[in-house]
Amino acid sequence: MAIELYFSNQLEELAGKFAATVDLENQVKRNILEGPLTIVPNQNLKKWLQLTLAKKRSVFMNVDFQYLESGLWGLLAGLDKGTEKPEMVDGRFLRMLLLYGLQGLGQNEPEFTPLRQYLLEPDGGKGPDYAVKLWQLTEEMVRLFEEYEFHRSEMIKMWFDNKSQPVGMELCQKNLYRLMRELRDRYVQRSGKPVLSMREYADAVFAPGRIDLGEDVSRKFVHIFGLSQVSRLHLGLIGRLKDYYDLFIYALNPCREFWEDIKTPQEKRWVQRKNARKLEVTREETDLGQLLEEEGNELLASWGKPGRENIRLLCQLTDYDFNACFTKEADATSVLHEVQNHILALSNERDITKRFPQDRSLQILGCPSIYREVKTIYNNILYNLEKDRELQLTDIAILVPDISRYKSVIDSVFNRRPRRLLYNLVDSQADIESVYGQAVLGILELAAGRFSRKEVFDLSLNPC
Repeated sequence: MAIELYFSNQLEELAGKFAATVDLENQVKRNILEGPLTIVPNQNLKKWLQLTLAKKRSVFMNVDFQYLESGLWGLLAGLDKGTEKPEMVDGRFLRMLLLYGLQGLGQNEPEFTPLRQYLLEPDGGKGPDYAVKLWQLTEEMVRLFEEYEFHRSEMIKMWFDNKSQPVGMELCQKNLYRLMRELRDRYVQRSGKPVLSMREYADAVFAPGRIDLGEDVSRKFVHIFGLSQVSRLHLGLIGRLKDYYDLFIYALNPCREFWEDIKTPQEKRWVQRKNARKLEVTREETDLGQLLEEEGNELLASWGKPGRENIRLLCQLTDYDFNACFTKEADATSVLHEVQNHILALSNERDITKRFPQDRSLQILGCPSIYREVKTIYNNILYNLEKDRELQLTDIAILVPDISRYKSVIDSVFNRRPRRLLYNLVDSQADIESVYGQAVLGILELAAGRFSRKEVFDLSLNPC
C-alpha cells in the first residue's frame, strides 16, 4: 500500500482520474455496496464533483464523502483495535473548557496576569463588557491553540517536557494550554468518555501493539480530492496511514515545471538584507551551467507561496514520485489563456510583439464602493448571458472576501425587479441570514451595551 499522487492544472482532469480509480476500486474490493471513501475540503467541491461526474457518466452515486478531520479520524478508528473508541476534540469542546477555565482565574496566579488585566477593570471587578471580552478571548485562544496543534506541535511538546523557559505572553499561553488539558482530563475522568485530539489519537493508534490489521483494512482505497494548504499535522498523518491504506491524492498544480525554488519579492528582499553572498551564483557555476538565472513567473512568485509550500509537502510524501496529468499547452486565444500558458510553462516572457489585444477574458475594474462592485458584476453577468447562449447560471461564481459585508448589497441588487437572475449564497451565517438570530444578538448587545439609540432601533425594527 502506498500513495498515488496526481497533479493537474485542471480540476476536470483530476475528476476523470478519480472516476477511473473508483472503477478500479469497484473491481477489486470485497464489498461492492460500500461507497468509496472520498475526502474533500468543503461542500462546494463535493457538489461540483458530483455534478461533473454525473454529467459525464449519467449516473454517479454511492460515494462516501467526508471532510478532512472526520475522514482521517475514521481511518485511525479503523486501525484501532481498542474496544472503546475516543471522541474527537473539536472547537466547541475546546471553547467550553477554556471559557470555564478563564472564568475561574484566581488572583494568586501571577502567570495569568496579562489575561486578568484584559478581562477585568483596574480595581479587579468585572466591567459591563466583561462577557464580550471573555468570549472574544476564548475564541482567539482556541484559534491559536488549534494552529499550534496543526503547525507547531513541537512547541506544545516542549511545553509539557519543560525543555523551554518561555517568558511573557508565551508563558501565559503555555499555562493556559496546560490548564485546558487538565480540565479536559478531569472531564474524561468524571464522564468516563475518552476525548483526544487528532495528534494524541494518532500517537496512541501507532503505538506498538495498538493497530488492528483486519480484513476490513486490507486493500481499502481512500481518495483525497482537491485539498489545498493542508497542515503539517494532517500531511504527516496521511504519510503514516500509507502503510495501511491505498491513498490516492488529487491536487491542483498550476505549473508543470519545478517551481519550489521561486522566491517571493519579500523573500528576495530578505536575502538581500542578509547579504547572503554564499547563495550568489559564481562565475564558475555560470560557465559550467550548474545554475540557471531564470527568475520564473512573476505571478507565481508574488501570489503562489501557499500553493508552493503545499505542493512541496505533498511531493515529500511520495519522494517526488507523482503522476503528471497536465493539459497540453494550447494556442492562446485570449489574454486569460496566455496568462495560464505562461504559468503552466513557468514562463516570464516579456515579448511586446506577442501581446494580445485587450479582451473580456480577464478584466480588472476599480469601483468606488461595494454597491458599485456588485452592480457592475450584475450587469456583466447579464451581458455575458446574452452574448453566449451556451453559458448557464451554474457556470458563474462570485467570490467575495467577507460575505457579511456583501450579503445585503447582493440581495438589494440581484432581487430588484424585474428579477432576472437566480442565485444561491454559501458560507452565510445565522447572524446574517436569520432575522431571529439577529434579534437574539440584538437583545444581548442591548443588555451588555450602552443602550444607545442605534441598538434600541435595530432591535425594535427587527421583523421577528
